Amino acid sequence: MRKIIALLFLICVMTLVACGSDNANQDKTEEDVVAEEEQTNEESSDTSAASTKEDEKPEETEKSSEDGNIIGADAKQILLKSAEAMKGVSSYLIEGKYTDDSTINGQNEKATTEMTVKLSLTDQSNMHMKTSTTSNAGSGGVVELYKVKDGMYINSPGQDQWMKMAANSDYGKLFTTLQAGQLNEYVDNSGAFEVKDNGDQFVLAFTGTNEEYKSAVLGAGIAAQEGILKEHYDNMNVNGTYEITVDKKSLYMVGYTFEYESTTSGEIGEVETYHKADYTISEFNKHDNITVPKEIVDSAVSLSQ
Repeated sequence: MRKIIALLFLICVMTLVACGSDNANQDKTEEDVVAEEEQTNEESSDTSAASTKEDEKPEETEKSSEDGNIIGADAKQILLKSAEAMKGVSSYLIEGKYTDDSTINGQNEKATTEMTVKLSLTDQSNMHMKTSTTSNAGSGGVVELYKVKDGMYINSPGQDQWMKMAANSDYGKLFTTLQAGQLNEYVDNSGAFEVKDNGDQFVLAFTGTNEEYKSAVLGAGIAAQEGILKEHYDNMNVNGTYEITVDKKSLYMVGYTFEYESTTSGEIGEVETYHKADYTISEFNKHDNITVPKEIVDSAVSLSQ
């Protein structure tokens, strides 16, 4: 149970980063209108020599991508434009490594996990994920998961065979909800991000309060859930850092890192956690067709949930 809870919590954070949202698209439309009006006003005032220097100062912080789009050095603009660009993405690969040092009811476990996630958005957000964990508690090993239209297939240490959970199970519903996309949470908190110019990339560093961190980074998907995840989220106190990397040319989100310390309580018990993670996103539009191998489908044992 502990491994499944941790896995779902991790996916909450991952899916928030990579997906767009309808709200973000609406905000972008409004921002584009403002940007167009500002550009028109600037063009009409080009003949005024007295105001030229003042008008051009803000533009020194802007950069032009090769396709001609202007990317202002402003967190909200970058997030909105990246959300729009990511709407054209049908699939991608996430690779990463994270360390989790947790104490639950006085029992400590420190684990390091390497993972790969192939995610296709073309058909019910199909996914193939594989993780490899080393742990000081001897509970490491390899976990592999497929999420497809008819359910989830999971194989974890200690299991002799694959298990299947129906798409309408609690866990199945959680995956569907999370992968709808929650980037609007970042847009709503864009004032808490500082933009750094890193050559070919923008790096958006979170500088907000602990409560803003909890909401924007960890909680957009979890807060809408019921049960164990929701209870522990509501009771959580957290302090952390978070950075999103956006490619200037494609406007795709291509990486993110976060590190935090938290305390919480609930059905699992008293929990203290230190978590550090680093992920890259690549191979866009190269994993559209994710299917479960026939031998896994034929041998999986169904679980009711």
